[in-house]
Amino acid sequence: MTEKKQMDVLRQSQLLKVYNDMLTVVKKMLDDKVDPEILASTLVAQGLRLYRGIMDQKTFDETIQVIVNNSKNMSIKPLFEFKPDKPKEDKIN
Repeated sequence: MTEKKQMDVLRQSQLLKVYNDMLTVVKKMLDDKVDPEILASTLVAQGLRLYRGIMDQKTFDETIQVIVNNSKNMSIKPLFEFKPDKPKEDKIN
């Protein structure tokens, strides 16, 4: 498995900015009634294509395995809780 890399302050700051910028776009698209499954599948597909373009095969495979393992052990939490009878919450887990 790939080792977790320590991030320097600049990289952490960039990560937080990109995360928040993307979250703003995702929230707007959901508010505009874009189907959440379509939005999620598009984000995943684009992310995988980006990984595929910047990683060698071994690193790509290891990264995908980490994602699969995290999804199985519940490390990945929902971005929003969708309740059909209530408005969606703006909380990030």
